[in-house]
Amino acid sequence: MIGITLTADQVRTAPAAVRLWIEREVAKSLGLQLSAPGETSDMERIAVCSLQELTDVLSLIQSVFPAVSVLFELGREGVAVGDGRLSVSRVSDMMHHVRLHDVDQVIYYLQTINEALHRVRGAADAGELCVFDSEGHCCVATQTQQNILRLWQEMIRGRQADPHDLMGGGAGTARPEFAFGHRPGASNATDQAASNATS
Repeated sequence: MIGITLTADQVRTAPAAVRLWIEREVAKSLGLQLSAPGETSDMERIAVCSLQELTDVLSLIQSVFPAVSVLFELGREGVAVGDGRLSVSRVSDMMHHVRLHDVDQVIYYLQTINEALHRVRGAADAGELCVFDSEGHCCVATQTQQNILRLWQEMIRGRQADPHDLMGGGAGTARPEFAFGHRPGASNATDQAASNATS
């Protein structure tokens, strides 16, 4: 069997028929039903999270640094499927970005993030922030992905305003050790990531 890796740009610039085929294949591997407009689909179990909900999720997992880093990995732009409503990434890429040892660790922290969303929404059936499959795909609502990125950007702006307060929330707010995969040596890699983002 031959595996092919395509970048998000390659998918975006592919002919419409190719994009549709990729979309269907990814959705099938995730167990999602891509229905026609107006119909109910399995994609509805993927939650669209507001910035406030994501802030609340972050507050629940902020002491678990790898979970924080995995959350911000969901802010990276993935391959758009479902008419642009969903963003799909490879779990193995997330593993490398956050320097975890295996895919199972990424899955564990993705489950932790989903459980945090359930607590924020007060219901176990409140939808999933992300879904993943045995083929190594992770899927999040595009709006959620964009809000995660916005949350990260607000954290960076907070750090620029006060270099001792990355979260912009005062001394009582814990700081994630790393995010977006930057964790050089034993230093605080969030500092390095923020430095890279502002340089």
